[in-house]
Amino acid sequence: MAHSQVIFDPKIPQPLAATRRPGRKRKPFRYLSSAENSHDRRLITMLESISDAFYMLDRDWRFIYVNKNAELILQRSGNELLGKVIWDEFDAALGTVFESEYRRALAENCPVSFE
Repeated sequence: MAHSQVIFDPKIPQPLAATRRPGRKRKPFRYLSSAENSHDRRLITMLESISDAFYMLDRDWRFIYVNKNAELILQRSGNELLGKVIWDEFDAALGTVFESEYRRALAENCPVSFE
């Protein structure tokens, strides 16, 4: 059985996630794949070097990055998933350990592991 680890890091740079500030409209969402500066391009290069299946979600559960190996496992292209909510796209995960552990990782801001 596959082993999963979920890590939420509050120190991830702002361009990787949509932000909400009290009294302000949400900033336009930027996908990591649309690298507009050298920092984003370096980050994409680093993420593309990860040989495991890897994707990133923002705090609203939307895909913001999907590598090639994740595309193979998820059987969906990254372009198709970017900006979509994981629970809408993979509703079979609702009510599973996968969902509860992902939600716990976000709520408690901690790494979780599960099989």
